[in-house]
Amino acid sequence: MIVRMNRIMGRANAIDSLRGAAALAVVLLHAKGMLWVGTSATWAKYGLGFEPNAWLGYLSAPTLFGYLGVYLFFVLSGYCIHYRGAHNLAENTDTPLVVKAFALRRFVRIYPVYFAALCVTVLVDSLVISNGLVQLDNNQDRTLFTFLANLLSLQGLLAPTFGSNGVLWTLSLEMHLYAVYPILYYLSRKFDAKRTLIFTLLVSLAYIFIDDLLGVRQRLPAPYGIGPVFLSYWFTWTLGFYLAEVNAGRSSLPAGFYRISLLSALTAIVLVLLGKFAYKQMVDTFFYDSVTTICTAVAFGGLVSWSTTRRGKEFLDGIPGRFLAKVGVFSYSLYAIHVPVLLLYKSAIVALGISMETLAPTALGVMVSLLAGLLCFFAVEQWSLKSPVHESGAGMR
Repeated sequence: MIVRMNRIMGRANAIDSLRGAAALAVVLLHAKGMLWVGTSATWAKYGLGFEPNAWLGYLSAPTLFGYLGVYLFFVLSGYCIHYRGAHNLAENTDTPLVVKAFALRRFVRIYPVYFAALCVTVLVDSLVISNGLVQLDNNQDRTLFTFLANLLSLQGLLAPTFGSNGVLWTLSLEMHLYAVYPILYYLSRKFDAKRTLIFTLLVSLAYIFIDDLLGVRQRLPAPYGIGPVFLSYWFTWTLGFYLAEVNAGRSSLPAGFYRISLLSALTAIVLVLLGKFAYKQMVDTFFYDSVTTICTAVAFGGLVSWSTTRRGKEFLDGIPGRFLAKVGVFSYSLYAIHVPVLLLYKSAIVALGISMETLAPTALGVMVSLLAGLLCFFAVEQWSLKSPVHESGAGMR
């Protein structure tokens, strides 16, 4: 059924493989954080002793960097959203963007799952609070005002993310980036994709410096991480937009693009490791986070570009790639609801008295999340994909 949906919607397996990898990285990060006792507790009990479960936990340390999957999602989003537009412009440079039709397609594509995720969060949080088996963060806001602010994609600007579902902050930024897509389309049509990309890089850097100096985020009612203002992510998203133009033949990659991507990947790795293990105070700085995001975006830009080449497609057409492509088809549903699903699952295993000293509950939690994401896809998402409104200009998704 998933393979058939992939074919009907005109999706690219290579791109869906990357979507699946990004979604799984985020799910693994949250599942392990919620369902394993942690490295410190394991080390205190076993140290370097011969305990297979302890060593499995130590070897799973790379899941700490699963949040980087969010940046890959943004690059992929820019690529997929502009894919059809880039090819239309390649055929006729005077092709206008019908903003009303674009907005309607985005609404139909995003909001059914988004609304379902909010409702699932309300239900799960209420159940968990009522049974009292899992302690929730006292700072989480579950008021009607916050629900409505999230429904309007204004979390971070007017209110925090709703309840336990912290990933909703990225979905609101996605919608803000959709709102400014017509600007990118116009600039690319009037000038070119490279100048458009440089423009967004300069705007992103200007905002980063201004925010670092003036603390713009801290003046907002409910700041969250390096959001909620989309400007720090604009270059990241536009990089995907630019790669769609390259794919359509309207632009070309700069000389040494893959070497630049590799250098950016190495720089991002150094910054992430410094922030995690050497200078932990850096993690809380907006400038550090933003520079890391840009370096990671360029690295992922190289990955996305490579995935569309013959070698990339052949590599991702292997068994792991095909599995990830299947996950990629319902990655939006998986991403949107996995946190409340994991929370409900955690309350169940606590009620059953199951120990979380091993990674077994984590592994099962990931499988439960995959199943829930698949169910959400069939119950909600597939209908938005089949909508005539969406199909009329679906492109990559």
